[in-house]
Amino acid sequence: MKVGTWNVQTMMDLGKLQLLVQELDSLGMNVTGLCGVRWNGEGRFNVGEHTVVYSGNTNGGSNGVAIILDKSYAAALKSFNAINDRILVVKLNTKKGILNIIQVYAPTSACSLEEIEEFYNNLQMQKIRHQKGSFVL
Repeated sequence: MKVGTWNVQTMMDLGKLQLLVQELDSLGMNVTGLCGVRWNGEGRFNVGEHTVVYSGNTNGGSNGVAIILDKSYAAALKSFNAINDRILVVKLNTKKGILNIIQVYAPTSACSLEEIEEFYNNLQMQKIRHQKGSFVL
């Protein structure tokens, strides 16, 4: 299983997602976490043989996380939980049981102390809830 993460800074530019998927294919990536996608809302869609799940901001323009699964891991997708624009949990069915992948986009020191504390409290709750079989990107 090849897993990685990428700060894309935005996925709003036309054609950027298709170029990213081509690059992931050339690298042989199975599961790739993205941060900074800047997509609105939450959802799931396909790009060729890849499945993308994402969690974004309701008012758009900032943050946002996503996970891209190649064909084999897309078939293993059980569910996803879009916590907020900084935390996304994906559940995969594997031969050894459920694998939880938690994609995060941590706030920088430029954010308010309240926002930073809220992020880490939310992350801690997800780690506790999905303690067994979890992998944080």
